[in-house]
Formats: sequence, C-alpha cells, structure tokens
Amino acid sequence: MRAHSNPAFRVLPLVMATACLALALPPAASAAEAGFRQMTVARAADEKPAHFALYYPTAELARAIPMGPFPQTVAINGAPEAKFKGLIVISHGTASTELGFATLAQALARHGYLVASVEHVGDTWQDQSMRATPGRYFAERPRQVSRVIDTVLADPLWSSRIGQGSDGRPLIGAIGHSAGGYTVLALAGGKPVLSRLRAHCEAEAALDPVLCSLSHGIGSASAQAGGTADGQEEPVQADPRVRAVMALAPMGVAFSPPSLAAITGCSSCPTPDITRS
Repeated sequence: MRAHSNPAFRVLPLVMATACLALALPPAASAAEAGFRQMTVARAADEKPAHFALYYPTAELARAIPMGPFPQTVAINGAPEAKFKGLIVISHGTASTELGFATLAQALARHGYLVASVEHVGDTWQDQSMRATPGRYFAERPRQVSRVIDTVLADPLWSSRIGQGSDGRPLIGAIGHSAGGYTVLALAGGKPVLSRLRAHCEAEAALDPVLCSLSHGIGSASAQAGGTADGQEEPVQADPRVRAVMALAPMGVAFSPPSLAAITGCSSCPTPDITRS
C-alpha cells in the first residue's frame, strides 16, 4: 500500500489493502448488494470510445449474470444507495478487460464503495494497438484513469454520493495490477524513464518476455517521433485527486528511483471496518 507524500493523499485510510479482506469475509447481515452499470468515458470526438464498469451498493436484489469468463452477481442498473464510503478506481493489466476484477469490485460495492473499473483502450484483450508506441502507452494509461474520474465526478448522480475527507474533497483511491500497478503508481507521482526499460530488457528479456515485448524498439521509435532522450513522447501526469493507491505486482522497473522515493507509506492511517456496509 502506497500513499502520496502530499498530506491530503493520506486522508483515505488503508481502504484498498484491507478491502481485499472482503473476499474472505462473509457479508454482514446489513450489507448492500452490488449494483452494476456500464458507463462511457467523456472523450474528444476523434478518440476511440472508452468504457468502464461501475459497481456500487444498492438495496435491489442481485442475480448471477454471465459476462464472458467473468460472471457477475449484480443488480443491473439498480438504484444506488444514498452515500458511498469513497470511490475506488481499478486499472487492469496489459491485454485484459475492465471485468477482470469483478469479484473484488463486487465485494467493495457490497461494503459501501463506488468502484469504477477502467477499460484501457489500446491495451485490452481485443486491442493492443497502444503498445506499438511505448512513450504514449506510459502516458495514456494514467490519463485514461483520470478521464474516468472526470466522468464520475461530472455526474451528480454519483459525485454527490461519494464520501468526503475533512478537507471537503472526495475520497478517491486506485488499485492496479501489473501494468495497472504501473498506472496507479504513476497517478501517485511515479515517473517512467524509458531508458531503464531498454537496459532491463537487454539484460532480462528471457525472464521478462511480456514487458520486453512492449518495450521492443523504444529507442528507434522515440528518435523518429522526436521524443525525449529517454523516449518519453508524452508527459506522465500524476492525479492529486487520488489519495491512496494499491499496486499489485506492478510494472515497476520503468520508474525513476527519485520519483518512487517521493511516494511514502501511510502507516498511521486507521483501518476501516469492512465487515459493515
């Protein structure tokens, strides 16, 4: 569990680390069901359509619904409860799907959280086009998460229900796995240095084939595109609205050590009781 060095980043308790325990705990008697809606990200007209799965607490009855390999036990379009404990955004790994963390998302929703599971356009099981330009890949992934947050906060149906910290700002956290782990660390302030990927893959390509297939040709691609010396074609922006992150097996080799050193733990944060709705 990592939290940003900005004090405001520490306001959200250790939600993600402890919320994972919800998978092993029986729901409380008063726990809500998980509602489910598919949402569209607000984007420019010339960009590919992007979607995300929204899970939230609802009093309506959930039922098992097959969705490819990820069956959902949800209330489709159920009416949301009046208040959410916070917003948690989930970033999937490379070549995956926004439904890949359905079990975790439903557990969090049943315990009071609004969960937005991002579809990373250009890095899904159907479309890996973004991987052809690594500089854009590393900038666009966290940007896509920020667009999802923009979309949720712009909709009063959801934004008015999200819990707030003592500073009056929404409580927002993020969970990511693999490339998603990279993504949430970038949101927290981590900065990729693509020359680190080149050096890593020159030495460890056989042991790290997935990452090194992504980073293949970074040097020539950045030179042709007029990127920086490190091949970073676009700036990678942190999102100060995200107060805490949980990185699962993150793609961490790309980060500069100083930028990771600026992300500090939150050992003094209280642990919420997730056995109650």
